[in-house]
Amino acid sequence: MSIKGVIQFVLLGGLFLFGLPVTGLSQNFYSENSVQIIDLSSSGYEHGVAISFSQNGKQVAIGGSSGVYLFNSNSLSREGFIETEHWARSVAYSPDGGTIVAGIFDGTIQSWQLPEGTSLWVIKKKHTDWVRSIAISRDGKTLVTVGDDNVLNIWNMNDGSLKLTIDNLTGPRVVALSPDAQNLAVGLQDSSILLIRVSDGTTIKTLTGHKDWVRSLGFSPNGKKLASGAFDATARIWDVESGQMDFVLSGHQSSILGLDFSPNGTILATGSVDTTVKLWNTTDGSLMRTLVGHTDFVYDVAFSPDGNVLASTSSDNTARLWQLDQEIPAVPQPPTSSDCRDCHHPRGFNAPPRVIQVSCETCHPSGISMNWCVSFPRSSQAISNISFSFPTHSIGVPISSENIAVHINYPTNGEILYSNGINMSPVFVKGHVFYPGDKTDVTVQMEIWSDRELVGELFTQPDQDGNFTFKAAINPAGATIVAGAKAADPDCSLCHEDFESQIFFPIGEVHFVITAALSDGQKATDERWVTVDTSGNALVEIQVVDEESGDPIADLPIHATTILYEWRNRYSSQISGADGVASLSLESLSQFPTSYKITIPPAMLGGYLYESVQPVFLELPAGATRHDRVTIYVKKMSGQISGKISGAELSEALDIWAVHLPDGAYQKAAIENNAFNFDRLPGGEYRVFVDPALDRFGYKAEAIQVDLTKEAEASISIKLDKSTTSAISGIIQDEDGNFLPFGWVTSNSETTTQLNPLSGTYTLSGWDSSKTTVIADVPGYYSQAKVAPASSSQNFALVLRPDTHIQPWGNGRVILPSETDFEEDNGNITLKKGWIWGNNEVEESLNVSVAGIQITLKSGTFAVEFSPLQGGWIYLSEGEATLRTDDGYEVALGSGQMAALSESFQPIPVPYDETVFAALHPDPISPLQNTWEPSLGSRIRDWFARLGINIAQVITFVTYILVPIAIVALLIGVIYSSWKYGFKKPHN
Repeated sequence: MSIKGVIQFVLLGGLFLFGLPVTGLSQNFYSENSVQIIDLSSSGYEHGVAISFSQNGKQVAIGGSSGVYLFNSNSLSREGFIETEHWARSVAYSPDGGTIVAGIFDGTIQSWQLPEGTSLWVIKKKHTDWVRSIAISRDGKTLVTVGDDNVLNIWNMNDGSLKLTIDNLTGPRVVALSPDAQNLAVGLQDSSILLIRVSDGTTIKTLTGHKDWVRSLGFSPNGKKLASGAFDATARIWDVESGQMDFVLSGHQSSILGLDFSPNGTILATGSVDTTVKLWNTTDGSLMRTLVGHTDFVYDVAFSPDGNVLASTSSDNTARLWQLDQEIPAVPQPPTSSDCRDCHHPRGFNAPPRVIQVSCETCHPSGISMNWCVSFPRSSQAISNISFSFPTHSIGVPISSENIAVHINYPTNGEILYSNGINMSPVFVKGHVFYPGDKTDVTVQMEIWSDRELVGELFTQPDQDGNFTFKAAINPAGATIVAGAKAADPDCSLCHEDFESQIFFPIGEVHFVITAALSDGQKATDERWVTVDTSGNALVEIQVVDEESGDPIADLPIHATTILYEWRNRYSSQISGADGVASLSLESLSQFPTSYKITIPPAMLGGYLYESVQPVFLELPAGATRHDRVTIYVKKMSGQISGKISGAELSEALDIWAVHLPDGAYQKAAIENNAFNFDRLPGGEYRVFVDPALDRFGYKAEAIQVDLTKEAEASISIKLDKSTTSAISGIIQDEDGNFLPFGWVTSNSETTTQLNPLSGTYTLSGWDSSKTTVIADVPGYYSQAKVAPASSSQNFALVLRPDTHIQPWGNGRVILPSETDFEEDNGNITLKKGWIWGNNEVEESLNVSVAGIQITLKSGTFAVEFSPLQGGWIYLSEGEATLRTDDGYEVALGSGQMAALSESFQPIPVPYDETVFAALHPDPISPLQNTWEPSLGSRIRDWFARLGINIAQVITFVTYILVPIAIVALLIGVIYSSWKYGFKKPHN
């Protein structure tokens, strides 16, 4: 290929990819020895979906989205254009070459006289949907057609009369006639092929083997073989007489849409969604050659009568004539993604698919929804099943003119445009005009139809890139949504504060048509059917009943949740009343049923853990305002833990604790005769341990973990061991006297304890008094070492590190240590890992998000810790906090309470207890590195302390050393002075 040819090829490919006009590169075709390329529409936008040679091979006809193109197969000059106003999906010449017939997407079959292109006849109303495939017999007497109405018709070509109709087929989309016109083949959606006798419609054979919809067929010239191509990306060659399969032709990476035998029957050509054409040897099924060059789906292929040329056409606005008698350069086949969306949705989910071979429900039987905000994640666990509205009409496709085309990028056919009944919701109708001239010559019109009435009309002009937008909206009575002072995304304001609609879509099914028109009368259209859905509220009573007794249960939380259209979470939560009944107000869609999942989350009530036996799924009919009472059953889970104390006889009564994990709810039982028993414990995991007062008796014991989720009863033994250590306690504060809630105190005997988060105090048990150094570490503060005094008390006042973040809160502040991983946005804090705490005495909201739980505080003193692996806790010294989960569960936390934080369970407030806190933090190893204050005095102080030397001891020691040194120095001075003066005195 010459340098000029390479440049032209690259430019052409780039222009196709970006949808720009391609006139100017060539008049109608591009030739480079082995392949000739024909540009179809000057707009640069055309789907070549059918191709056929005349019987003498001098002309080639190409069916497209605007009509039928006729080209001279030698000079490639255009000899005619027949405008059909709809897609010409299948074209065929009559045997004498004087007539051309096409199956049209408006449900008609049309014929034209050549060379003038004048209409001969039009068959209407015999197909009620797109005509997909036609076949003409070699003698020109018989015509066979199939369409999306699942009807196969056989016609007499002489007078246009209908000879036979077969309407009991499943998804017939392609038909082929045998050379003698005695039999026909039809490909079905169930992956089979039927061989049918033309004279009476009797099925002769059923060919099975394909794994997906059969979409292309062709008989060999002698009628003994049949080739088929399917959505399973394979072609197959069959023996017609026996019905046996000869070969499976595997090599294409995607669906095969068109195929043709060579005139001598030795070669089969196939065209595919993978953009390639392949040539196969029909005698052994081997792949002979892959022809690469198209940039979009190859819809059809056809051999010239002499077999020297293979024609292919694609939705890339071209047809290609491959010279098979010349050497075609080997080009690597471009890879095809295994993800269907990469081919069928190349512009993402906010644009229609390229494929028009099937309806959306073929690939999306459970529905699709595309009306969603990009700032929200989609959910793979949508509860409401309806998320795609299959139109009651034929799905529209773009209809082009010879020089202009228009395409709607958004919304998509069948899409549901949803808004709740309170807010107005914007809809941006976006599209693109393909036109090679000045875009100011183009007028774009949008018509909105409802119940076959025109309810709205708008006009605009595309920009110079061809793009246009209409601003529509649904629910005009609703309020415009206000995003807030700071939007989550820079584009949010487009749909919120700055949005002004030009027109409204009515509720229900809406049909809108986009027309791009030129002043000379040329126009192109595209259309969509969408459903507009808004919602109201339905009142539903839910009654909670005990599964065993049948009694109603009061004071249990009832949750109803749904996800509308894969992204809109909706929920309602109420507490059951004295009669076990709660009234929930549920959002109800106006156009489709709404499904809700009703549950009772695990909740403590009267010392028992209750939860629903199983969820109840409730479906509200479209537009529902009420629903019959629904009953949900709950089960009460309880268990028993019994055991003995060994290792020593306890002379005084002690309690034993059972702390429920992870929420911290606890029960205590008395130890009697070294035995204990918990007989009505809610199900769950527990940490069981002897009261810490055991230290007073000189004993210690390890806590035992017990799991009551698998067995209702457990028996354990706790061994007492001698304890020879003592304890040291104190408080850790900052320099202003405020207690610090999180921190660790460690002795040089490597014993560690954690601070009380409600008071900043600590008790270091197991402290060896011979090891006198203790070190305090607090997130965001400098470490400090001290020598413990003879007494058992030691307090600390720590210095704030400069890298600690402090955020004002009312008349107080929030501490965010440098070790904490967090995000802050407009005062809202998201804790990912670490610790935060704060205090405030005036009313000012503070929002903290952790583990999917939103914590809201007005004032008070709080502390929060979180680890992705171990979970987290909130501790509230003073004030009140509201905790709300993503599914709508909400609970209040009061002064002196704490609650576990996790994405896997709901927070339950429990009273703070130091013993419970210790049980929930059984291994208080400090996660912090020692960070020493950099000042010289502090470093000297901490260094001596870590050596176990108190500063007072250092001063005393230095004093003891300096006093004798001073005395010795004084004596030396006196002696020296005496000697000096005595030596110089004269003698008498």
